[in-house]
Amino acid sequence: MVAVGGRERAGDRAGVASSLLGLALPGVGGADESADAARLIFEELGHPSGACTAYNTLAERARADGRLADAEALYREARRWAQRGGVTQHEHICGLNLAITMLHQGRYEEAFVETELGARMSALLGQRLVAYMFEVVAAAAAAGAGREADAEAHVANARELQERVDHADDDVAWAARKAAELLAPRRPDLADAARLIAEIEEARIAAHEAARRAP
Repeated sequence: MVAVGGRERAGDRAGVASSLLGLALPGVGGADESADAARLIFEELGHPSGACTAYNTLAERARADGRLADAEALYREARRWAQRGGVTQHEHICGLNLAITMLHQGRYEEAFVETELGARMSALLGQRLVAYMFEVVAAAAAAGAGREADAEAHVANARELQERVDHADDDVAWAARKAAELLAPRRPDLADAARLIAEIEEARIAAHEAARRAP
């Protein structure tokens, strides 16, 4: 009976932590404090997916504020929690966010290493949407690192996957635009293909936003 009560109390605390994460929204006052309080609870409970989500939320806010070094450290901690719990999709998403943070800092070779592995693993595990996002970011990283053959392969993979997923994300659209910008001086044909990925992504973002606003 004591063990059952302990589980119930843990469940209650996890529920509180989840509610706190729900308050950690852009533009909400005290959002960082809510996410950090959730993190503490999930860590105390040894709850890998919850701790991973809390760290990822803190990292997203740090990146939005331009605190890229803080964001990188938080994404790495989020990934460690995902790895502890064997939550592979969370692990790959953290790696993707880490690579995007590196792209923003011009660390193209490091970002390429992150995305190359992530694209392969997510594809092997059948995580089609995550694989698509990795392919787009990998194309930008490869372009920045001077790996034109790799950039060409990742652009082609991204185009193929984009036709098979319904996805709309500002970071992916930005990465596709970045790939086009980096490829334009040397490979205008490939830059056009990357730009098309961005245009489709941006059209989907606009459509999703219009649907959200519709009465």
